Amino acid sequence: MFKLLALLPLLAPTAGGVLFSSPKIHEGTYNEEHYEIVSGVLTSVKDAYLDATELRIYGSEFDDNAITSISDNAFDSMTNLQSIMISKEVTLTSPDFLPNTVKNLYFTGKTEEFSLNNLSEVVVVHYEACDEGFISKWHAEIREYNDTTVSICDTVSKAQYNEFAELYSNLSYTGDFETVKLYPDTEEFNIGESMKKLADIYSPSSDSKNTEKNMTQSSMIVLILIIAAIGMTSIGLFYVLKDKKVIS
Repeated sequence: MFKLLALLPLLAPTAGGVLFSSPKIHEGTYNEEHYEIVSGVLTSVKDAYLDATELRIYGSEFDDNAITSISDNAFDSMTNLQSIMISKEVTLTSPDFLPNTVKNLYFTGKTEEFSLNNLSEVVVVHYEACDEGFISKWHAEIREYNDTTVSICDTVSKAQYNEFAELYSNLSYTGDFETVKLYPDTEEFNIGESMKKLADIYSPSSDSKNTEKNMTQSSMIVLILIIAAIGMTSIGLFYVLKDKKVIS
């Protein structure tokens, strides 16, 4: 399971408070700490991480040390690597860099952005994956890169919510759920809180449904009692008028 990585909750509001800079996920040290990088090319993994079973390569949006490509022999010394996350910013032209031990490749972009062909049949590719994948998609499609002037409750459709809800739930498999949940969405809310707002609209909890059902049942009972009371009152009035010979 991927380890949760600390956030940098440092917001930088701009004039009018319309846009703000989301924090880097890893302070720009993750790539530099793990890999040897020459002119943007990942050439090898540093000795301290050669026994790792999981690795990540982040893009420039989330790491200051951008990696643009991977050399074919970058992971030759790794014998335990089982899964790897690769940013959509990394140019992938050949699967030769992947050790045959890798079973899962987590790609942070869309299906159509994945250009790696001839992968081994045992490698499962996951799209828009991990923290970078979700947050990048959130910025591009929900917040239009940090535009916080429009309420997502008015702009996000149910189909769009369902797509994000599935990706959001899948974050638990890569250990990124808490990271994304606490990641700033606006100056006031994090992504987890914004997702909850959307869930309240499009996927209310069973408790809410039961409450609504109970309220509906209570309203019907009250209506029946009112109708019954009106009926009894009308019958009583009828007999009084008849007794007074007001009506025959």
